[in-house]
Amino acid sequence: MEADRRVDAFIRYWDAYKKSHERPGTLDWWRGYLLSEEFQDIRFHPRVVHLLAGERAWRCLRHDFFHRDYMTDEIKGLLWEAYGFWEDDKKAYMGAYQGEVHKLWVYLHPKRVRRRMQERTKRIVKAAAIILILLVSICGACMMNDGRALVPIVAALLYYARNLLEDKA
Repeated sequence: MEADRRVDAFIRYWDAYKKSHERPGTLDWWRGYLLSEEFQDIRFHPRVVHLLAGERAWRCLRHDFFHRDYMTDEIKGLLWEAYGFWEDDKKAYMGAYQGEVHKLWVYLHPKRVRRRMQERTKRIVKAAAIILILLVSICGACMMNDGRALVPIVAALLYYARNLLEDKA
């Protein structure tokens, strides 16, 4: 029954984290909690693994300036460390991590986190370039008082729309 109490506490802590992840000191508290005996005893409990492996935020495809995500790289790193996973962990490759534990290993893997960060950075750079093109085109159209200057704006919008469709596919 002690394990069930600890699992229930973890679930409450996790729900609270999702709502307050930006508060100062939150990650320090999680670092201490995840490495504590209280969490280490339940880290492979089916309910804990199911909760973490089932998080939709791991697989969220859209991360941009307007969407804040509680599943930060810092918390992923803390969970990776708390579970004792290794980057070249033979157990994961050999199938010792089954089902949801394997999913969790994949979602938290540092190479995957770095790749997602690079993809996110590329999207931000593309969006900034498109906004710059749009601003220059609009300024040019206003200065020249000529509708033909709006052609780059339409081209940029079409390009951006095509990229959005490709990202969703």
